[in-house]
Amino acid sequence: MRKLIVHILGSLLIIGLVFFFSPKAFVGDTDTARNYLSTIVSCLSTIFALCISIALVAIQLTASRYTHRVLDMFLKMPFNASLILFYFVTIIQSLFLLSRITEPIHMTLPAMLQPQMNADMILVVFCFIILIIYMYAVMKLLKPEQIIDNIQSEFRTAVKKRKTAEALIRVEQVCDIAKRAAVDMDSTTGTATVRTLMLMASLGDVQMRQSVARQFVEIGSIAAKERESGMLISVLHALQEMGTRHLDDGWYEDAKRVVEALRQLTRSSLIGQDQLPYVEEVVENLFRIATTSLTHTGEKKEACADLLGEVVTTMKAIGLDVLARDRAGLSYVMEDLIPLKLLQLRTLSSSAGLSVYAERVGRHVLLAQVAMVSVSLLDAPQRAFTALLCALYHDGEPERSGSARAMAQSELVLLCAALARYMKREDVVKLCLPRLLSCNVRESDWTCVDREELSRLFDFEDPFYFIASICESIRLCLPLTVSAPR
Repeated sequence: MRKLIVHILGSLLIIGLVFFFSPKAFVGDTDTARNYLSTIVSCLSTIFALCISIALVAIQLTASRYTHRVLDMFLKMPFNASLILFYFVTIIQSLFLLSRITEPIHMTLPAMLQPQMNADMILVVFCFIILIIYMYAVMKLLKPEQIIDNIQSEFRTAVKKRKTAEALIRVEQVCDIAKRAAVDMDSTTGTATVRTLMLMASLGDVQMRQSVARQFVEIGSIAAKERESGMLISVLHALQEMGTRHLDDGWYEDAKRVVEALRQLTRSSLIGQDQLPYVEEVVENLFRIATTSLTHTGEKKEACADLLGEVVTTMKAIGLDVLARDRAGLSYVMEDLIPLKLLQLRTLSSSAGLSVYAERVGRHVLLAQVAMVSVSLLDAPQRAFTALLCALYHDGEPERSGSARAMAQSELVLLCAALARYMKREDVVKLCLPRLLSCNVRESDWTCVDREELSRLFDFEDPFYFIASICESIRLCLPLTVSAPR
């Protein structure tokens, strides 16, 4: 509104100055004046009508491609007032002068009409200048980046005035542009909308952060369906950055929603769709969110542990889905997700100062690893488990005894061997036994909930019976695993 008033006042000021300080520009007679005024009225009316018609057609096409808000932006554009005012005054002035010329043909123009003719000619020049400026403003308005910037400005105004409903509408409008950009394979526009949505999430309240997280799932799903890789990567990175920012600000619940959004996007649109590289990217983003939370434990140890549990659950769900629906991902699960990402997450959590919650997180990670191994034992070849052990002991030898990583490795291999014995995969048991120097899994260390979760993997058989069986095999095979003296 302020810009509109400025344009109107500025146009009126220029028109007033033209009428009062016009230089002598017209030197013709009455016949020339009549022809000139008739031509000016006809040309300006035609140009004005064509200009408005072409602009409206372009605005309508842009609105149908991006968002209906373009039409509202066009109507609020302050150059409309300047254009209409200049053309209206010039046309009316020309008609008025045309009606005032009553002298015969080829007579000198009366002195009283001479200043008005001069002003009319100057106004015509200004009409063409303002037309060029107006067309430039319309073309600039049609650019998607400008549309997004205008919506973002309206969003900031709504947030400043605490109009939550209006701000949410602006979020939805940017999301509409993003979805259409994904369908049209317009990566540039899509990336710009993703950046804008991230900014909106950081400026808004809880409702807006929830809305942006949900919308990112929909945008990412469309981008995955259309194979728009640039936009899909932008969405994944945006979700990861949102999660880390929420943690920096202490918004653990919002960070959980980001983790859930990554889970929904991956399970609904990436797994089973030949999108394994993006699944790996999701897991990497989840790992970054988890490590960021470990740097912000402080007094929120329980909230941090809950978030880590959510991340581990999401990684577990993704791994199980990959094994069930995308067999090409078996090597990724066995060589990266289980032995590297989850193991490193467990090791970091044990040394991050989570105190009593560290054990809970470690058990959660271990059960997630064993659950994926359990599915793999059904039909995975022996070489998959060889790759798992090689990745687990990437340097060729176990970690030094007593370290957190060594204990995590030993527990995982022991439970894998116990599961393999239960499922009659003695080939896998033979692979695991040389890596086991001791039996460090005791039933007394497990809570009732963890024991029940572990027993599910053994079809509610006693898992510690099979663990004891493996421990007995370790005792019998121990002399074979002792290295020769130097």
